[in-house]
Amino acid sequence: MSKFRNVKIGAIVLVSLFVLVWGLNFLKGLSLFKEEKRYNVVYTKVGGLENSTRVMLNGFQIGQVDEVKLNTSTFKIHVGIVLSENLRIPLKSVARIVSADLMGTKEVQLILYDTTAFHNFGDTLLPAFENDLREEVNAQIFPLRQKAEALMLSFDSLLGGVQAVFTPKTQSQIAQIFKNINLTISSLEMVAKELSGIIHEEKGSIASILQNVDSISTTLADNTGELNTIFDNLAVFSDSLSHLDLAAAVHEADLALKNVHEITNKINNGEGSLGLLLNDPKLYANLEKASKELELLMKDLRTNPKRYVHYSLFGKKADKPQKNIE
Repeated sequence: MSKFRNVKIGAIVLVSLFVLVWGLNFLKGLSLFKEEKRYNVVYTKVGGLENSTRVMLNGFQIGQVDEVKLNTSTFKIHVGIVLSENLRIPLKSVARIVSADLMGTKEVQLILYDTTAFHNFGDTLLPAFENDLREEVNAQIFPLRQKAEALMLSFDSLLGGVQAVFTPKTQSQIAQIFKNINLTISSLEMVAKELSGIIHEEKGSIASILQNVDSISTTLADNTGELNTIFDNLAVFSDSLSHLDLAAAVHEADLALKNVHEITNKINNGEGSLGLLLNDPKLYANLEKASKELELLMKDLRTNPKRYVHYSLFGKKADKPQKNIE
């Protein structure tokens, strides 16, 4: 009985150990009844990655991390991952450590490369690491901090420049400028008041002027037809002028003026009858003398006509008229 009892106790212990190992692996996500595929990844940092960390593909768990070990010679971290699914990993695929939640829990995310060549079991995958929330915040805040520091430096320089400009002398000058501006505004107010008084006093004249303007506009409106006629006549006149050959007329006038100028020059130079008549005083005296003699002859002819004309009914020959020229 004691021997059978010992065998029974041994069998119970073995079954218990098997159940314990199976339970632990089940809690870790591993199965003792499935063939597991192992791959390696080498990281420079893991951000707190631990054993039993999930391995995800498109949001689905396909395995877990079974080893995280530091290489003391290279100071790199070797991570082993075990896939529970029957999955071949293409070449150039990446095992990226990412944050699973806001608390910073890490997991490995497989990013498969589109190729027809695949890794063998035990190969080393390409590593990648996603910064945690703190690092992302620091990465976003760092440029802002640099800009803020540069802005503070610029603001400090600006304040220095303002302090350098606003010396006591400059402040007094600025105060004087504002004083002058106040005086100018006061003068403008006085001018505005005077203009208001003038307008108030001349309100009647302004109203009369406006009435006259209104009357003129009314008159123009009433005589629109006549104005249109005048404008039409002006348009016809301008059209007639546009059809005139003004260039030819000006040319003819210029020729006429040249001819008049030539005639005047000839008269002044004594050329031609008119020139001789105007410029020869002797000829003028002879003409005047002949005119006087002709006038005396005409007077004598009217006074004594018988001296020059004789009538005879019987054919008597008349005596010769005697010359009586005074």
